Amino acid sequence: MGQRGSGELAGGAGGGSGTRVCRVCLLAKDHRAFGLKNGRPHRTVCAACRGRINRGQKAAHQATSGEVSAPLETAVKAVQNQRAARDLRTEHRALVDEVARLRSELEEASKVRTPEPLVYRQRKEERTDATACALASDWHIEEPVDPGAINGLNAYDLDVARARAENFFRHTVKLANIFAREQRINTIDLQVLGDMFTGWLHEESIANTLLAPGDAATEFARIFASGIKFILDNSDFKVTGVCIPGNHGRMTKKVHYGDPTGTSLETVAYAAVASKFEDNPRVQLDVARHGMVYRRFYESFTVRHIHGYEVKYGGGVGGLTIPLAKKIAKWDTATRANLTTLGHFHQKFDGGNFLVNGSLIGYNEFAQAIGASYEPAQQLFYLIDARNGGEKTVVAPVFV
Repeated sequence: MGQRGSGELAGGAGGGSGTRVCRVCLLAKDHRAFGLKNGRPHRTVCAACRGRINRGQKAAHQATSGEVSAPLETAVKAVQNQRAARDLRTEHRALVDEVARLRSELEEASKVRTPEPLVYRQRKEERTDATACALASDWHIEEPVDPGAINGLNAYDLDVARARAENFFRHTVKLANIFAREQRINTIDLQVLGDMFTGWLHEESIANTLLAPGDAATEFARIFASGIKFILDNSDFKVTGVCIPGNHGRMTKKVHYGDPTGTSLETVAYAAVASKFEDNPRVQLDVARHGMVYRRFYESFTVRHIHGYEVKYGGGVGGLTIPLAKKIAKWDTATRANLTTLGHFHQKFDGGNFLVNGSLIGYNEFAQAIGASYEPAQQLFYLIDARNGGEKTVVAPVFV
């Protein structure tokens, strides 16, 4: 015969004594505790465990049927208390982290103290060489401007032209003196770019100009020579420069690109000014023989001078900069220049590798008619520093 299981009698059969192990409490108890049937226990759970199970089932039934409300409320409160405790623990952890962060910041902040200032000593630095350059163009000395025609924005006649020219030379010397405090400046370079008088280029000029072309050329030469004398008398600077004719002083109907200087009255006026100072060692003026002139400053800085009629600009989007940049790029394929200076457009502009000069005549009826932006009468001043073989540095307006 096989062995008995754990729930079988440990004693003999029948009504005799014996034990059985309860499957709930796992205790060996008298077989009578399991209920007898035909003299043998017929349950596997003792009477005590059966009673506890029955009571538990009855309590659960009463809770679900609503017969017992107090234990349910107790359970709900217990759940709420657990949630509240969990929330408190979460908040506590957040507060602990915040305190730790603030302590860390406080520790770092405590390291920041009132700094002891560094002592900067004045050092005597050697001044570099530089050349003061002034652009002169578009003076139109004999062309009048009626203030009534342009809402009082400007007025111009021969007396105003003379006064503005005087201011041009005076303020050029002033700017050169200012920058000479920091750099060694020995020379003022006058870059004369044309249209210094209007002439009779257009038919209306015959009726409107205050002087005939020959007289205008003579008057300009007198004004400009007086300006150079002012520089010599009121400073120690040398005067150098180049003089290029514009399109207004020409004696032909159209510009002669093959000989723009030989067909211009401005060339005659420039030659008269240069001859007046030809014996003065402090003055060296070059009268251009071509409409485009290249000049070298210091070791490697090249400046291209033109009047500006070479650039065709019809007031398109992007302004003058796009057609001018294209022209410069083409010119640079033949002879590269670090800087191009020009006038003609009566609008002061620094384009980095080019400088467009303003005008002495200022805003007039023509500018108003074509919708040009208002700009006061002014010219341009800039420095060429000897550093790095030569470089353009300061650019400033010369208010007149």
